[in-house]
Amino acid sequence: MVRIEGGLFTMGSDDFYPEESPSHPVTVRPFWIDTHPVT
Repeated sequence: MVRIEGGLFTMGSDDFYPEESPSHPVTVRPFWIDTHPVT
């Protein structure tokens, strides 16, 4: 497994489709993900 660092990003868009607005900041916590598909 590998650790994915968390961070801040802007979700949405104020410029294109109305359902994507308003754009807003989102914080994602760090998480672990497998390097291979798991079934």
